[in-house]
Amino acid sequence: MRTEIKKIESIFTYKNSYPDANKSLSFVNSREIKFNKNIRTKKLTFKYLNKKYTITSKYSFDLVKFYSTFPQSDYRVYLNSNNSDLLSQTLLKQMQKIIKGKKEVEAVNMILRFVQTSFKYKTDLNNFSYEKVLFPEETIYYNFSDCEDRSIMFTFLIKKLTNLDIVAVKYKNHLASAVAFNSSISGSSFMYKNKKYLISDPTYINANVGMVMPQYKNSRFKIINIK
Repeated sequence: MRTEIKKIESIFTYKNSYPDANKSLSFVNSREIKFNKNIRTKKLTFKYLNKKYTITSKYSFDLVKFYSTFPQSDYRVYLNSNNSDLLSQTLLKQMQKIIKGKKEVEAVNMILRFVQTSFKYKTDLNNFSYEKVLFPEETIYYNFSDCEDRSIMFTFLIKKLTNLDIVAVKYKNHLASAVAFNSSISGSSFMYKNKKYLISDPTYINANVGMVMPQYKNSRFKIINIK
């Protein structure tokens, strides 16, 4: 005998309602996550204008394991979450020294070059056999990362190291970023909320601010706002 399966529309566990009951569940980490055990280090190197830079970043392997159980979510969760104290104490401090005294565009270009060349590229399908978006700590831990992981890492660095506004730029099958500068800079750009944003692609190797991958030059994109 075949049992008919009916779709469940709603389940009520209590007859009264609460003022905030209609709010969506959010996985955004509003505070820095503190996993202070099982600490590991990783050296990251990049070149800018023929000068080599080396950064030693610390991360918690316990946090990486925690993230392995994290449900895959909307890009906004990764782009707007706070990260661990360890990244603030190591990666951010060292990058801050590197860009100190630099003009806005040069500082952003240096951050771009760091993200573009310090990490090896591989698609999620080839790396994990499934789609997996990475938080910055995971990007440091794993041997490979792809476009959305790099855009998330780049966003984290821009937000923490500069006072510039940044948004994510979602093409059909690619994720990049765009930065709003306080001075006039040439390059591929668009207007958003009365500000001029220049494409800044952390996956386009050795590309500076305002440069777009040739295959996406005339492509439509959606803007993902970042808080």
